[in-house]
Parts: sequence; structure tokens; C-alpha cells
Amino acid sequence: MEIVSFIIFIFVSHQILMQIFRFSTYHKYFFMMLPILIVFGVLVAWLLYYFEMHSFFLWLIFLEVIWLRYVWKKDDENGRYSLLHYEENSEDYKIIKESMRKTDIFYFLSSIVYIITVSIVYLWLFNT
Repeated sequence: MEIVSFIIFIFVSHQILMQIFRFSTYHKYFFMMLPILIVFGVLVAWLLYYFEMHSFFLWLIFLEVIWLRYVWKKDDENGRYSLLHYEENSEDYKIIKESMRKTDIFYFLSSIVYIITVSIVYLWLFNT
């Protein structure tokens, strides 16, 4: 039963995380969404501790890293596909390419902030 609870926990938390990422990867909203992302990371770590899923902590981190990497790669492939519709020297191509680059950077930073927040808070809760 613990495994089923963990699977539901990770699925729900990841879906909410992706909704937060919808805003944190936009260039204008990254710094406004950063506190929400940190609070969500703290909440996930606290819930993992509260529900006593201690044996699943490393699984949570490992699966989230894999899942976030998969989403990042899939979005990058979709972005590259969309660039095929433009000529390489056109203004639209340059704008979309720059937007994709910024989105990749903010996605990476959002992922790092989330993983580090969950790890630090959970380890602090577990060791106190």
C-alpha cells in the first residue's frame, strides 16, 4: 500500500509542479514564481516526511530528475521541430530561437531550485 501511496503522491506533486513551471519558465514571471516554487518544494518535502515515506525519498529525487529531464528533452525536440517552418536567417527564426534558449535556462533553473529545496528541507526534517 505504501508504494501505491507513493505513486499517487509523486504523480500529483509532479502535475502541480508542471503547472508552476508553466509560469516559472516564462521570461517575465520567473522571479515572481520563484517563491511559489520554493514553497511548493517545502510542501512536498514536508508531506513526504509527514506521511512517513522515508524509504521513498531517494526514489522521489531520482524519479523527479528523470521525469524533469524527459519533459525538458521532449519540449526541446518540439521546439526544434517548430523551427523547421522558418528560414534560418529570418527575424522570426531568431526570435523563436532566443525564446527557446531562455525557456531552457529557466526550466533548468526551476528544476534545480525545486530538487534542491525538496532535498534540503526533507533532510533537515528527517535529521531533527
